[in-house]
Amino acid sequence: MKWRYLILALFAVGFVSSTTQAEEGLELGGNVTTFFGWQKNDSNALGTTIGAIPERGVGTANRDTFNFYLDEVELNLQKSWGDKVRIRADLDFGSAALGSNFSDFAAATAFVLEQGYIGFNILDAEIIVGRFNVPIGVYSVDRINNVTISYPTVFGLLPSNGTGVKLFWGINDSFDMQLYVVNNIADTVSTAAGGGLGGIIPSGGFRLGYNWGDEDHRSTVGLSGYAGGQLPALMKHLTFMGDIDLSWYVTEQLLIQAEGAYRQDNKVGAGKNNKAYSGFLTLDYLINDSWDVYGSYGYIHDWEGNLSAAGAGGFYTGADQQVHSGTVGVGYNITDGAKFRLEYRLDYQLPAGAASNALTHAAVGSFSYAF
Repeated sequence: MKWRYLILALFAVGFVSSTTQAEEGLELGGNVTTFFGWQKNDSNALGTTIGAIPERGVGTANRDTFNFYLDEVELNLQKSWGDKVRIRADLDFGSAALGSNFSDFAAATAFVLEQGYIGFNILDAEIIVGRFNVPIGVYSVDRINNVTISYPTVFGLLPSNGTGVKLFWGINDSFDMQLYVVNNIADTVSTAAGGGLGGIIPSGGFRLGYNWGDEDHRSTVGLSGYAGGQLPALMKHLTFMGDIDLSWYVTEQLLIQAEGAYRQDNKVGAGKNNKAYSGFLTLDYLINDSWDVYGSYGYIHDWEGNLSAAGAGGFYTGADQQVHSGTVGVGYNITDGAKFRLEYRLDYQLPAGAASNALTHAAVGSFSYAF
């Protein structure tokens, strides 16, 4: 309803008004990200969610699609009181009907609280309580923070946000550790008796990171794990995954990013457990202060498992299949914070069984501005 958005706007104005008068100022940031794209599915394309335009997905066979998309309008508010306490709220505006990427956007939803938490510094660690981005993998839920416009298939295996508590401990200049406990991988509150969605036992995970290099070109490698609450109500047993991620500035011009992940959702009753493993490798080369070029290869094997209690297939992509993805692109920095990117992506699907192999082509451009 319209009154809800009015209340949110008044809250934001009040938040800014009150905190800017405090001893330390309010930090404001955010981004506006839009993109447009064409995608062609060949005559064998499967009705799965693989593709350069994830909001459209592969859809149906023998189909061409072109649309303009509003990815997100995001406002980030942060306020610190010395080095002891801070609060943060990331306010995202958009709609799945307009092509917004964030998983919480429904067709009629215009607002999502991506993050909202209170942080406390205790000794050498920070504890945050609320909703936060789960520390796993290379890619951010905010498209503007990623090298490529499109998301690799591994992104769909990982949690993006969770509600709970997280501990960040900077062990020294090189090592850090993050531990977190959240409601479940679907980031929902469970009210089902005797289990159901997420059960009554919270999920947990960690990321151990090693960092090196200059502050402006900080490289990192991380090892992550997650276990606990399941995604759909059909699953009452364990979900677990492991992930290793790398962002390495080989030089000031060359960035290498890579990731590999395995995920399994255990089922009860008939049917096999849902399993998939996936990974990608990306090279991004900075030609000068304005231009960069990049290329990426990704792979996923989604096998076993069920789409429903009675039907078999790949749970994570919509079909029992392997997919090879290739991406090439170019970026241009229009001015500080503003960037244009143009990208081509090819997905080659190898479904199990009698289905034929399929190709999906896409060309995508994006305009984004971070402030």
